Order: sequence, then C-alpha cells, then structure tokens
Amino acid sequence: MKTPRVLGIIMAGGKGERLLPLTAERSKPAVPFGGHYRIIDFVLSNFVNSGMLALYVLVQYRSQSLIEHLREAWKVGDRGRHGFVSVVPPQMRARRWRAQECSHRAHKDVETCEASCG
Repeated sequence: MKTPRVLGIIMAGGKGERLLPLTAERSKPAVPFGGHYRIIDFVLSNFVNSGMLALYVLVQYRSQSLIEHLREAWKVGDRGRHGFVSVVPPQMRARRWRAQECSHRAHKDVETCEASCG
C-alpha cells in the first residue's frame, strides 16, 4: 500500500499580546522555552512524531528570529527524501500588500501548497 503524501501547514505569525513582554521583540512561536527550545519546536516535534515530514511554516509578525531559529535547529530549506521544513513569508499579490490573518494567509498560499504536492 502506498503511503499518502501529506503536507503540514503551521501558522506561526502571532503577535502574542498576552505574552508581553516576552513578545516585545519577537513573535509568539519564537519565544524561548526552557533555554534551548522555542515554542514552535513543540509544534514541529508533534508533526514529525506523527509522521508528517513535509512542513510549511507560515510566518508573519516579527519573524526574523523565528526564521533564524528554524534555519539552525530544523535545517530549513533542506528538501531531503524524507521531508522538509520550509518557511513561507507573506506574499505580495497584485502589487498590493496588507496585513493578513493567518487563516487568510493559508487560503492565499494554496498555490504554493499545490506546487509542492503536485
């Protein structure tokens, strides 16, 4: 039996206003936890341990420290045989950009997902 191809989408763009002052300089998923880890590590670990190895992380709010952490800890961009973790920044559409809610972003990034699963 052929294993189904599944693409996981993680929406990691929250401001985390309830976590101030921890989120004053970074997004909620990038907040350190236990010294070495970030909040997003627990989400990614759950996906990987569930067998979902092809993952897109949709970033938005103050995402630079999150992108750097993902690059170092999860080898972002390494599309190996067994899966990948890829960061998807906000996309410009029709020469106009506006802040979007994460759920709206997921809908707008359907083209990216379809190209990956193609």
